[in-house]
Amino acid sequence: MPSGGGRAAAERAFLPLLGLVAVVWGSVLASRQAWTCDDAFISFRYARHLAEGHGLVFNPGEWVEGYSNLLWTVWAAVGIAAGIDPESWARIWSLLAHAGTVALLTALGLRWRREARAGPFLVPVAALGLAVWPDSVIWATGGLETSLFTFLITLGFFCLSSTAVSRRLEWGGALALAAAALTRPDGALFAALAAAALLIDQPSRPGKALRLLAVTAAAWGGQLGWRLAVYGQWLPNTYWAKSAGQAWWSQGAAYLWIFFQRYWVLLVAPLLLGLEGLARRRRGEKLGAAERRALLMAAFFALGWMTYVARVGGDFMYARMLIPALPFL
Repeated sequence: MPSGGGRAAAERAFLPLLGLVAVVWGSVLASRQAWTCDDAFISFRYARHLAEGHGLVFNPGEWVEGYSNLLWTVWAAVGIAAGIDPESWARIWSLLAHAGTVALLTALGLRWRREARAGPFLVPVAALGLAVWPDSVIWATGGLETSLFTFLITLGFFCLSSTAVSRRLEWGGALALAAAALTRPDGALFAALAAAALLIDQPSRPGKALRLLAVTAAAWGGQLGWRLAVYGQWLPNTYWAKSAGQAWWSQGAAYLWIFFQRYWVLLVAPLLLGLEGLARRRRGEKLGAAERRALLMAAFFALGWMTYVARVGGDFMYARMLIPALPFL
C-alpha cells in the first residue's frame, strides 16, 4: 500500500493529469476535424484589405461594416501582414484558444478544490466534456471567432468567480470580458451578467461590478466612436442584415429545443445541484462563499446567454451560438 505521503502526492497529481489529458485529447480531436466555413472569408477579405492598407473594407473605397467580429478580423490582418494565409492563421489560433479554454476549466477545478475544500479526487468534468463534445470539437475551428470568444469569456469567469479576487485578477477579468465585447458586440452581455452576479453576491461592495462595467463600456464606447468616424453608422451592417433588434422567440426556442433534444444530459446538472442543495439543507449545511459565487456566475452566464440566443432566433449554424454557454452548463 502507498505511504501517506505517496498517496497525498498521487491525489495532488490526479486532477492536473486528467486536465492535461483533456487538453491534448481535445486538441487532437479538433485538429483532425479542422475546417473553414464560407462565412469566415468575409472577415478574411476585410483583413486582407486592412493589411494591404485599404482599411477595414470589403471593397476598397466602399466603407461598409459587413463583419461582426472586429478583434478577430484585425487579428487575421496581423497574420496576413506576417505572410501567413488567413485560413492557417485562424486555424492555429482557434486551436490554441480551444486548448486554452479546456486548460482554464482544469484550473478552475484546482481552485475549486482549494477554495471549496472539495474532495481530493475531484474530476474536471467540464474540461473533459468540452474536449470531446462533438459540436465543441467542430466549432473549435471553422475560421470564425467562436473559440476566441469562448476562451475570453471563460478567462473572465476564471478571474472574477474566485472569492479571493485580487486587484490583478479583477482587472484581468474586466479586460478579458471587454475583449470579448470587441470580438463580438453582443459579448458585452457577459460583462453585465458578471456584474449582476458580483452585486448579488456582495451587495455591500459594488466597486468590483462598477469597475468591470466601466472597462467594458470604455471598450464598447471606443468601438462605437470609431465606427461613427469610419463608417458613419451607429450599428454595423450585419445588424440590419439579420434581426435588426426584432425578437424571434419561436425560432430561438426551436433552436434550443433541437440542441437539448440531442444533448439532454446537460439538463441533468441543474437537477443534481438541486438534489445536492436539498441534501445539504437536511444536514443543516450552507453553501460556502466559493461555491456560491462560482455557481451564481456560471448560472448567469449560461442562462443569460441562452435567453439572448432564444431572443435573436438562434442561428442557421447548428449549435454554434450555444458553444459559449457550454463551459458553464
